[in-house]
Amino acid sequence: MFGNKKSTTTNHHSDKFDTIIANNTSMSGNINSEGNVRIDGSYKGDIESYGEVVIGDNGFVKGNIKAQSICVSGKVDGNIECDGLLEIYSHGVVDGDIIVKSLSIVEGGIFNGKCNMGAMNSNRNFEDKNDNETIEIMEE
Repeated sequence: MFGNKKSTTTNHHSDKFDTIIANNTSMSGNINSEGNVRIDGSYKGDIESYGEVVIGDNGFVKGNIKAQSICVSGKVDGNIECDGLLEIYSHGVVDGDIIVKSLSIVEGGIFNGKCNMGAMNSNRNFEDKNDNETIEIMEE
Protein backbone atom coordinates (compact mmCIF):
# COMPACT_ATOMS: atom_id res chain seq x y z
CA MET A 1 0.00 0.00 0.00
CA PHE A 2 2.58 2.61 1.06
CA GLY A 3 5.40 1.16 -1.04
CA ASN A 4 3.59 1.56 -4.36
CA LYS A 5 4.40 4.74 -6.23
CA LYS A 6 1.96 6.03 -8.79
CA SER A 7 3.43 5.58 -12.24
CA THR A 8 4.20 8.75 -14.18
CA THR A 9 4.63 6.87 -17.44
CA THR A 10 2.01 6.62 -20.10
CA ASN A 11 -1.23 5.33 -18.58
CA HIS A 12 -3.89 5.36 -21.26
CA HIS A 13 -7.62 4.93 -21.20
CA SER A 14 -7.75 2.67 -24.25
CA ASP A 15 -5.90 -0.49 -25.20
CA LYS A 16 -7.35 -0.50 -28.73
CA PHE A 17 -5.84 1.75 -31.38
CA ASP A 18 -7.14 1.97 -34.93
CA THR A 19 -4.11 3.89 -36.22
CA ILE A 20 -0.55 3.36 -34.99
CA ILE A 21 2.66 5.01 -36.16
CA ALA A 22 5.30 2.81 -34.59
CA ASN A 23 8.64 3.66 -33.02
CA ASN A 24 11.42 4.26 -35.60
CA THR A 25 8.79 5.26 -38.20
CA SER A 26 8.45 8.69 -39.81
CA MET A 27 5.34 9.80 -41.66
CA SER A 28 3.73 12.97 -42.95
CA GLY A 29 0.22 13.87 -44.09
CA ASN A 30 -3.08 14.33 -42.28
CA ILE A 31 -4.94 11.76 -40.19
CA ASN A 32 -8.75 11.85 -39.88
CA SER A 33 -9.96 8.97 -37.71
CA GLU A 34 -13.16 7.96 -35.99
CA GLY A 35 -11.12 5.72 -33.69
CA ASN A 36 -8.08 5.95 -31.43
CA VAL A 37 -4.66 7.04 -32.72
CA ARG A 38 -1.25 6.28 -31.24
CA ILE A 39 2.01 7.95 -32.31
CA ASP A 40 5.28 6.36 -31.16
CA GLY A 41 7.38 7.56 -34.10
CA SER A 42 7.68 10.93 -35.86
CA TYR A 43 4.66 12.45 -37.56
CA LYS A 44 4.36 15.74 -39.45
CA GLY A 45 0.80 16.84 -40.14
CA ASP A 46 -2.54 17.40 -38.48
CA ILE A 47 -4.47 14.74 -36.56
CA GLU A 48 -8.24 14.78 -36.07
CA SER A 49 -9.88 11.96 -34.14
CA TYR A 50 -13.28 11.34 -32.56
CA GLY A 51 -11.49 9.07 -30.09
CA GLU A 52 -8.28 9.28 -28.09
CA VAL A 53 -4.89 10.40 -29.40
CA VAL A 54 -1.81 9.11 -27.57
CA ILE A 55 1.69 10.45 -28.14
CA GLY A 56 4.00 7.78 -26.70
CA ASP A 57 7.31 8.33 -24.90
CA ASN A 58 9.28 8.44 -28.17
CA GLY A 59 6.52 10.05 -30.20
CA PHE A 60 6.87 13.44 -31.89
CA VAL A 61 4.13 15.35 -33.69
CA LYS A 62 4.66 18.57 -35.62
CA GLY A 63 1.12 19.66 -36.36
CA ASN A 64 -2.24 20.42 -34.80
CA ILE A 65 -4.26 17.79 -32.93
CA LYS A 66 -8.04 17.73 -32.39
CA ALA A 67 -9.51 14.82 -30.41
CA GLN A 68 -11.91 13.73 -27.69
CA SER A 69 -9.01 13.05 -25.29
CA ILE A 70 -5.25 13.39 -25.66
CA CYS A 71 -2.33 11.88 -23.71
CA VAL A 72 1.18 13.25 -24.29
CA SER A 73 4.28 11.42 -23.10
CA GLY A 74 6.42 12.52 -26.04
CA LYS A 75 6.48 15.90 -27.78
CA VAL A 76 3.86 17.93 -29.65
CA ASP A 77 4.86 21.03 -31.59
CA GLY A 78 1.48 22.45 -32.55
CA ASN A 79 -1.90 23.51 -31.26
CA ILE A 80 -4.22 21.13 -29.42
CA GLU A 81 -8.00 21.14 -29.24
CA CYS A 82 -9.49 18.60 -26.83
CA ASP A 83 -13.18 18.08 -26.05
CA GLY A 84 -12.28 16.13 -22.89
CA LEU A 85 -9.06 15.67 -20.92
CA LEU A 86 -5.58 16.63 -22.10
CA GLU A 87 -2.95 14.79 -20.04
CA ILE A 88 0.72 15.77 -20.19
CA TYR A 89 2.87 13.15 -18.47
CA SER A 90 6.22 13.65 -16.74
CA HIS A 91 8.30 13.46 -19.95
CA GLY A 92 5.65 15.07 -22.15
CA VAL A 93 6.16 18.42 -23.88
CA VAL A 94 3.52 20.55 -25.58
CA ASP A 95 4.72 23.63 -27.46
CA GLY A 96 1.58 25.34 -28.74
CA ASP A 97 -1.73 26.80 -27.74
CA ILE A 98 -4.49 24.59 -26.34
CA ILE A 99 -8.26 24.66 -26.05
CA VAL A 100 -9.37 22.01 -23.56
CA LYS A 101 -12.23 21.07 -21.31
CA SER A 102 -9.86 19.60 -18.68
CA LEU A 103 -6.08 19.69 -18.24
CA SER A 104 -3.71 17.52 -16.20
CA ILE A 105 0.06 18.05 -16.13
CA VAL A 106 2.14 15.59 -14.13
CA GLU A 107 5.20 17.02 -12.35
CA GLY A 108 7.95 17.26 -14.95
CA GLY A 109 5.55 17.72 -17.85
CA ILE A 110 6.05 20.88 -19.91
CA PHE A 111 3.46 23.15 -21.52
CA ASN A 112 4.51 26.29 -23.42
CA GLY A 113 1.65 28.27 -24.90
CA LYS A 114 -1.75 29.79 -24.22
CA CYS A 115 -4.53 27.80 -22.58
CA ASN A 116 -8.28 28.27 -22.95
CA MET A 117 -10.34 26.00 -20.68
CA GLY A 118 -14.04 25.44 -20.33
CA ALA A 119 -16.99 24.78 -22.59
CA MET A 120 -16.08 23.91 -26.15
CA ASN A 121 -17.48 25.84 -29.11
CA SER A 122 -18.51 23.68 -32.07
CA ASN A 123 -17.40 26.38 -34.55
CA ARG A 124 -13.90 26.79 -33.17
CA ASN A 125 -11.00 27.13 -35.59
CA PHE A 126 -7.22 27.20 -35.14
CA GLU A 127 -5.01 29.33 -37.27
CA ASP A 128 -1.83 27.54 -38.30
CA LYS A 129 0.68 27.78 -35.43
CA ASN A 130 3.50 28.77 -37.75
CA ASP A 131 1.50 31.55 -39.43
CA ASN A 132 0.34 33.69 -36.53
CA GLU A 133 0.79 31.78 -33.27
CA THR A 134 -2.82 32.60 -32.25
CA ILE A 135 -6.09 30.77 -31.84
CA GLU A 136 -9.16 32.17 -33.47
CA ILE A 137 -12.57 31.19 -32.10
CA MET A 138 -15.51 31.83 -34.39
CA GLU A 139 -18.85 32.63 -32.79
CA GLU A 140 -22.22 32.00 -34.43
